[in-house]
Amino acid sequence: MTDLAIDIGGTYIKYALVDCAYQIKRHWKIATRQASDFPLYDHIVCNIPSDVSYEGIAVSVPGVLMPDSTVRSRASSALAELYGTNICQELGRRTGHPISAINDGNAAALFEACFGEARDAQSSITVVIGTGIGGGLCHKGVLVEGDALAAGEFHMLPWPGPDGKRHKLGDLCKIGAVQRDYFRAVGQSLSAEEILARSAGGDFAAAQAVDHWMFHLTTLLITLTAVYDPAVFCIGGAVSKSQLFITELSRRYEADGRAYFPAPAYASARVVPCSNYNGSNLLGAVVNSRLGIRAGDQTAGYPSFSSTSRNGV
Repeated sequence: MTDLAIDIGGTYIKYALVDCAYQIKRHWKIATRQASDFPLYDHIVCNIPSDVSYEGIAVSVPGVLMPDSTVRSRASSALAELYGTNICQELGRRTGHPISAINDGNAAALFEACFGEARDAQSSITVVIGTGIGGGLCHKGVLVEGDALAAGEFHMLPWPGPDGKRHKLGDLCKIGAVQRDYFRAVGQSLSAEEILARSAGGDFAAAQAVDHWMFHLTTLLITLTAVYDPAVFCIGGAVSKSQLFITELSRRYEADGRAYFPAPAYASARVVPCSNYNGSNLLGAVVNSRLGIRAGDQTAGYPSFSSTSRNGV
């Protein structure tokens, strides 16, 4: 059994061929075109090589999906064309293959709860850090989806601003936040990983930018702890590959949580990278497709996944 997983993102569209053991056998990515007369769905399909063989297509996408896979929320401007469309219908009629679709953060959370770092946890939260903040909550391997199927939109958590208005906490936690702060200080554009390295090396401006970023990230984790009390936080996105980042976030969450909560047990969640870093959403989309449900207690028919074997997409 081989499925094609597609992650539709605002910057890149990622593809992976996934076998029956949830191993990625081939992967590639393309830039998400910003503006074109060429329809986005055609752009996605035209970049599936003709020499690949697969049984179905499993899609992960940002935003809120209706039960029939119609996109009901707006994401980045590059993906504005998806709003109001039915992903399964659009890709199905273009490819002739069965299609399934799931929110990208929910997909990562589902994979981690079924086969990844949270497979032994009763409660878990996956936080995906990228151009925005997404994720998902799972209880005993089952997604907590919410009444409007919008649970896990962590970017939308409110943050009171100095102007007396509510702002989005995700805007202070996303990758662009630390890049913006460092650029404002020194006028140089660097990746988050480069800023982290400079901070560790004693760069004052980098250390200030990272400290500001970590404060908001730990505020996010503390807020989610107060609401859901997870056993583990699985961190996704490309930055999750940085051991320096994971170590620092874990340290600060533990220290800030113990200072904030009245009892140490409140901040006892482990902070770990997703088992496949920024590839867990691709694998979660396939889990969603193959099971046809979102329950961890029905994964027995599929091979177990070893988190020590990372695909590293």
